[in-house]
Amino acid sequence: MQELERQLSQAEARLSALQQLQKQVDNDKNLKPWLTKHQLDQQPRLWQSISIEAGWEDALEAVLRERLNALALPHLDNAARWSDAPPARLAIFATDGASNFETQQDIGLTPLGQFVSYHDPKTAPVVTDWLSGVYVTETLALGLNLRERLPAGAWLVTPQGHLIGAHSVLFHAPDNQVHGVLARQREIERLQEAAQ
Repeated sequence: MQELERQLSQAEARLSALQQLQKQVDNDKNLKPWLTKHQLDQQPRLWQSISIEAGWEDALEAVLRERLNALALPHLDNAARWSDAPPARLAIFATDGASNFETQQDIGLTPLGQFVSYHDPKTAPVVTDWLSGVYVTETLALGLNLRERLPAGAWLVTPQGHLIGAHSVLFHAPDNQVHGVLARQREIERLQEAAQ
C-alpha cells in the first residue's frame, strides 16, 4: 500500500511539473500584450488539438516549427483589421476551412500525416495542408537512398526531425519553447489516467 501511495505521489508531482511546462509554452512576454490587445490570448493552440504516434513527436515539431503553436481562429477575415504585426513569431489558422486541395500523390512512401490524430476535426484541413509533401523515413541513411523518389518540394523526415530533400538535408535540433510539447502532452494524459 505504501509503495502504491509513493508511486501515486511521484506521478502527481511529475504531472504537476509537466502541466507547468505546458503553461509556459504560451508565455512569450513580448507577444502577450499584443495577443491581449487583439483579444487572442484565450484562443486555442494547434498543439492542444492534435496528437501524433509515439516516436514521431520530433518529426512533427521539426516540420511544423512555430506553426505547432498556431492560434486557431474561426475566420481569417478578422486578421485584416490588425494594423500592427505581432512583435514575435506567430502563426494563425482558420478553422472554417474546407479540405479543397488534392491529396498527396502515391509515390510509395508513407505521409507523416498518417501518424496524426485530431481531438478537434476542424484542425485537420490546415494540418493536412502543412504536412502535404512530407513523408517519413526510419533513418537518415534510408532517407538519403529514397530522396530520388521525392517530387519537387517534398521532404522526408526522420523520427529525430531531420529533413531530407531531393538536394539537401536539414538537421533538426530543439530551438524554442514549443519543443517537447507533444511528448509532454502525451505523458500528461498517461499520468492523468494512471492517477485515476
